[in-house]
Amino acid sequence: MTAQESGIQGAVLIVNYDLGTRGGVGGRRWALFGRALSEAGNKVHFLTTRKELPEELQNGHHRIHHFHSRFPAIINTIPVNFAGKIAYRFWLLRMRLRTRGTVYDLGKRDKNEFLKQCRSIIKKEQIRVCIITGAPFSFLYYGTLLKKEFPQLVLVTDFRDKWTEGFNYGMRTLNKAGKAYEQACEQAVIRQSDLVTVASEDIADYLRQIHPRDYLLLYNAVSPMLQVRKPSEAINPKPNCFHLVHVGNISDGCEVQTNHFLNALRMLQTSHPGKFCVSLVGCPNEQVVQQFRQAEIPGLNIVDRMPQQELGAFMATADAFLIFNREVLAKSIPTKFFDYIVFKKPLVAYKLKGKLAELIQEKNLGLLLDHRQSEALAADELLRLADGAIEFDRAYSNKEFTSEFQMEQLVKNLRPILEKADH
Repeated sequence: MTAQESGIQGAVLIVNYDLGTRGGVGGRRWALFGRALSEAGNKVHFLTTRKELPEELQNGHHRIHHFHSRFPAIINTIPVNFAGKIAYRFWLLRMRLRTRGTVYDLGKRDKNEFLKQCRSIIKKEQIRVCIITGAPFSFLYYGTLLKKEFPQLVLVTDFRDKWTEGFNYGMRTLNKAGKAYEQACEQAVIRQSDLVTVASEDIADYLRQIHPRDYLLLYNAVSPMLQVRKPSEAINPKPNCFHLVHVGNISDGCEVQTNHFLNALRMLQTSHPGKFCVSLVGCPNEQVVQQFRQAEIPGLNIVDRMPQQELGAFMATADAFLIFNREVLAKSIPTKFFDYIVFKKPLVAYKLKGKLAELIQEKNLGLLLDHRQSEALAADELLRLADGAIEFDRAYSNKEFTSEFQMEQLVKNLRPILEKADH
């Protein structure tokens, strides 16, 4: 980012509930983006509930402020004993009696502390731009309250997921009154933000149905924390096989693809025993894990979630990476795509109409299987890939998915908003 492209007049505050990778992708997005803004010469502050310093921000050029979330963590657990069940029911009942909207939003009990911390930082550090990312979506609504207190503050709201029509955070189980409250908050956020950014085109389409305005697409960025020079032979489960690796979650709705893939792989294990092995790394969907286990495929390796640097060493042992995408999110690029392309290995996905398949095909990044065709044909294609008969672009540049490039787009869109606010 050049000096001209990077300049934001005044300091920036980024509010992210769980900053970094401990809580998943949502924390890494703005750790990387904020790092890019800071390294481009901007004064960037972070506000988070996370106490540990994220790996992405350990170069010391950042100003990180913390506060303790009052959300009862037990609500997001499965109690295993009698005491745990009592505590779970107590806090769930208490939250339902005292909370408007969903009780599974992590920021619902943090309104006062959120506003107190933000007010202090805004005044002390002369914050010009406040960027708030959700979920938790309550944080986005609190941002509109800040905007009322500080009219000259440029408010940027970042949607990583769908809000009231999403599948998570208890939205689908809300009663009529609860749903109406969340929808009112959502409307306020969209209308009162100076700029609304989204992590995918699907989210932008969803928001346009609620309120027509411009939405800025900021893709999740590739992570330099994953890169390693050499694969670790010590952790490669079967170094002599063609190693297919899947990292992260496989969502509900991908069953047709996973069934098709497992049947094809079962054929290959019969015709070419020992040639293929598969690793599922950090998949939280227990139904999918059981599906893979029950397929009884030799060479299956179930791996727990790993820290980034250890994960990078393991991913470097892959010969190809697997992606299973949902048709309902056709315009979304799964976050694992951005992790995979760092390693310049072929991607194996399914031919669904949408952004992911378009990218793999247009950029020549790997192999697209088709669940509408026979498993035998898929097995043949996988065999060709393992034998090096399918070419892919090893020199593909991922510049368009770097945090630096994404922040160039943000600053370019912020500049006219800042100029307008100054007049």
